[in-house]
Amino acid sequence: MQGRRMVGLVVALISLGACLWPARAVGSAGGGGEGPADDPLVGRPAPAFLLSTIDGATQVSSDTLYEFSTVTMLVFWTTHCAECTRRLEVCQELADWGEIDGLQVIGINFDEQPSGRIRILARQTTPRVTHLYDPGARVSSRFGAAAHSFTLFLVDTRGVVRQAWHDPSVETLLAMRPYLTELIEEAFADAGGAEDPSGGGEASARGADLDRAVRTDLLAELGLRKQQKLSVHGRGRVRWMHIDTTSTCRDKPCVGATGAYGEPLQPGAFLHHRLELELAYAISPRLTAGGLVWLSNEGTGVLRSGPAYLSNEMGSIFIRYDMRADLPLLGRSEASLRGGYYDVAWTPLTMMRWDSDDTPISGGQRSSGCGVCGGEAGMAGFIRLESVETLGEELTFEGARLDLALGDRLSLTGLYARPHTRYPTRDERWRCCTAEFDPDDAYYLQQIYAGRATAHLSVPWSPDLAELSATTVLTREDEENTPCVISCMGSDPFSDHLLAGDLTLPLPKRTQLYAEAAGSWWRPDLSDEDADALTGSALRAGLTFDIRPADALRPLGLPLGAMMTRLDLCYQRLSEDFYSAYNALSYEANLQGPRISLRTDWGRFGLGAFFKHQEPVVVPASVADAEWKKSTASVWVDGLLWRGGTLMVGGVIDDRDLPGAEYGAEKQEILILSFVQELAPRCSLILEGQRLDGRREENDEEYSSTTLRTMLDVAF
Repeated sequence: MQGRRMVGLVVALISLGACLWPARAVGSAGGGGEGPADDPLVGRPAPAFLLSTIDGATQVSSDTLYEFSTVTMLVFWTTHCAECTRRLEVCQELADWGEIDGLQVIGINFDEQPSGRIRILARQTTPRVTHLYDPGARVSSRFGAAAHSFTLFLVDTRGVVRQAWHDPSVETLLAMRPYLTELIEEAFADAGGAEDPSGGGEASARGADLDRAVRTDLLAELGLRKQQKLSVHGRGRVRWMHIDTTSTCRDKPCVGATGAYGEPLQPGAFLHHRLELELAYAISPRLTAGGLVWLSNEGTGVLRSGPAYLSNEMGSIFIRYDMRADLPLLGRSEASLRGGYYDVAWTPLTMMRWDSDDTPISGGQRSSGCGVCGGEAGMAGFIRLESVETLGEELTFEGARLDLALGDRLSLTGLYARPHTRYPTRDERWRCCTAEFDPDDAYYLQQIYAGRATAHLSVPWSPDLAELSATTVLTREDEENTPCVISCMGSDPFSDHLLAGDLTLPLPKRTQLYAEAAGSWWRPDLSDEDADALTGSALRAGLTFDIRPADALRPLGLPLGAMMTRLDLCYQRLSEDFYSAYNALSYEANLQGPRISLRTDWGRFGLGAFFKHQEPVVVPASVADAEWKKSTASVWVDGLLWRGGTLMVGGVIDDRDLPGAEYGAEKQEILILSFVQELAPRCSLILEGQRLDGRREENDEEYSSTTLRTMLDVAF
């Protein structure tokens, strides 16, 4: 007990220290949509780095990068950002506008794995901008950019960071020219140049003479004085939660209050903490090793239900080797081989923790959340007692991962994983294990073989890329798992073979088509050699629309040009026997139906709505006359009250009446109130309350729960 308290104190102190040091004013909500973010690096020397261009032909060092430019714009980006394509296009426009005056734009991609998508997207959106590749996000982490998908830093000729923007909107980038002009004029004034750099004087001539080719040659000739080899980043979270429940029923025993998806709720007050610390060391330019350490008092129950399948609940290690080569016909190609733990996120039907567009509150948002498993306050809409972690799309396995980028058009990934499924505690095992069983001998393992091939294609009508992928996943549980462990897990060893194909196709006028089809061959009990595999299929297809009104529209004098609306229309169908061991948590088999989500952002305010209606694909003949359904609807509104402070109010209705349900029809009504205050960059205080009222028809039970949560969350 004393050790747990000490760990909790350490996590709390680290989280608070990361929030308050170095203490600075709070940036705007969402990382600077209204203006520059008050980043800790502003006013300090920019971290040094040495990175290769994305084609591997040239190395660029930071110690001479800023000296030969009036202003350097460092743009950190990933290919996973929904709006990065348009943002990169604006960066190209700024580079063309300011090049004559010495403005230099440098893109830095920090995708975890190399792919042809990086090069083709950079070349298509910013053909005249130099892009560097930051493997493992070592440099991006030092800048603090790895916590965002798009970050921009302005650095002066002395190497001092003058301003930073985290996830800026396109409108913010378009309005950046006056600020850039001030910095350029300041640089020329310090150098004794002309007062008006745009007037064709000596300063303009100096900027014009120092063209892009000369700057690139100079940067290539000069090396980095000291390369950063060790990078440390992580996340800390401290959460206090109080849950109060009630339940009344007639005739039959009460089940009691549960969460939005049936998870049990334990009344009382709880203080949970977690610290995730990841270290990576560059042994050589191509070889990196590191590890992940967890400190938490959440218990093994949280780890069993989380996205990580590791052999040790305290963490894991990895080693990674990167290669580059020029191949005939394919051109510049890259490969990355990683052993140990790694993350993977492919598609909702194959390998993905959750689908952010398929859950209430988060449906249609550009931010992420998970209504099924509990996620960020103000985004997810449901609170789950067991977990205080921030869940993403990724799953974490231990094994080996190979990524190949063959030229610009084809990317290949191969996986081997041996996930460890965690077990009940020693005190719980007596319920299913004999007295002679030794808990230390328990094991319950799987083997996973998976591969994915993706073709990247350019389309003339959109800067976004069309992508066509094929995926295969083979999951097989060890038949030698001890009978006790099988009994504890509640299922027999199984095997599952999955084949899937998915397409993403940009259409004109900010419209995108996406589709995925999958088939599965599932053997739920390997001990029965005579049983045939169950075959099933699944389909998801939809259209996404980004709608922006014309700038000229000003009803009641209010400009509509800054309003952005995203509408998503989708249809899902999962047959009765479809099985995918690691598909998104919100996808349920034997259901089909449409989904609609809407999200509108206008200045300080946002509005969202979500509706999903599904019916069983197969209904037993004995109950075929009933109208079986599962419907979920939600609506929410949020607003920026002041700098860094966002309030969100939302409601969710979930109405479920499906054949085979243990307690018959069930309906839940949920009200969520959430407030998030950004205390410092990447550090937030979250206050959230939830009221849930439910009713079960089978035992005429009414139940409710009230949950209050206070949380300090920091990424570093």
